[in-house]
Amino acid sequence: CCNVLSLPFCSLKILNLSWCKISSTNGKVLANGIKKNKSLLNLQLTYNSVSEQGGECIAQAFLENNTIRHLDLSYNNCGDIASLTFGYMLQKNQTLQEVNLDGNPLGRIGATAILKSIIYFHSKTKVSMVNCNFDCCNNNLLFSFENPMAYSPYTLDLSQPHHVAIFNQCCDIVSFHEKSTISTVTIKGVD
Repeated sequence: CCNVLSLPFCSLKILNLSWCKISSTNGKVLANGIKKNKSLLNLQLTYNSVSEQGGECIAQAFLENNTIRHLDLSYNNCGDIASLTFGYMLQKNQTLQEVNLDGNPLGRIGATAILKSIIYFHSKTKVSMVNCNFDCCNNNLLFSFENPMAYSPYTLDLSQPHHVAIFNQCCDIVSFHEKSTISTVTIKGVD
């Protein structure tokens, strides 16, 4: 079903894949379909196992999708890496009207990124975060809004969506705080 979304003749408007045991691997396949789909308006993915990697890929897909208006990703174990990427996506996507992230372990960093997008970038997307865990944290996510220089120097792989989000957050910090600077940027492997 995930592959069908990317076919040019797909004319689905509403797709409910709740309780379908969609894993992070299937979430990545679904994300490719979301990127290419031009008809879907409402996508419901409640109570699956999309997790960090799948959630991150789905968030990244919304940087390219400009048709889906409503996304329900509640209770999918999407943590702070996925929600940091969602925060970045909400700054860029102009078509999403509602995102439901209820019941996910968003963590402090992920929730802050989402709220920052709504407040500072005037995202018009309504985001629901009921019953989320904001105290959890992923030790692999080396970023902090409270002290962004705590993990510097950053080595970021910009093929990773959450690294793009971290780079974006660092650029925002520099633009908002005149004493902050980015001293060295090395880009490797760019074609």
